[in-house]
Amino acid sequence: MLYQEPSWWVYLEQQSHAFLLQSSPFVQDLVSLFADIFVFTYPVFLLWLYGRGIRSETQKSFAQTSKNNAWHAKTSALQIFFSVIVSICMTMFVQLFATKQRPFIELWLASDHVETPLHSFLPSTSFPSDHATVSFAFATAVLLVWIQHKNPVLKVCAVLFYKFAIIMAIARVMTAVHRPTDVIVWDIIWIIWAVFLTWKPIYNFFVRYLATPLIRFEKKIFWFLYK
Repeated sequence: MLYQEPSWWVYLEQQSHAFLLQSSPFVQDLVSLFADIFVFTYPVFLLWLYGRGIRSETQKSFAQTSKNNAWHAKTSALQIFFSVIVSICMTMFVQLFATKQRPFIELWLASDHVETPLHSFLPSTSFPSDHATVSFAFATAVLLVWIQHKNPVLKVCAVLFYKFAIIMAIARVMTAVHRPTDVIVWDIIWIIWAVFLTWKPIYNFFVRYLATPLIRFEKKIFWFLYK
């Protein structure tokens, strides 16, 4: 219910949405696009990162270096993927018990609501934000993988994905799809979760029982297809 939320989110939601409605149609369309579009970059990045590992395995020179690079690229991609998958599953579990309506419904903004491209495909509950959860979990996982392996490319990507996450979170508040609390509180939890995954016992468990079997399975498929 509305009275359960802090008063500051009501003011912030109303003011940001009013600003958006007073903007030009181009700005409205741009903000609506920013509320969704960045999530499509994540699978592309994971495929690119895992593909770097496959490519490194095919290099003939510096065999040991290539092997290490391939292993790091593949395990990094799987670590990021696993972090995001767990965050999605936990978000869906919480949504089974959450009863918060979208802000544009609670604040009676439905008549002049700025629609986002994916809104009609998402649950009606507002808490927690699927997009923000995935975005911040993904960006944090990329950052922590960079800290582990000191890959400068991942550092640049982490900064870029954090920018994507922040822009997306602001856009989803402005379009009244989510409250600030939907975005902020759950994101903090998943940043902590991503950090927890780098704890050595957890990381070793992940590498031994998840990453290694999946990489071996992938190698068997490639061997079968290209033998």
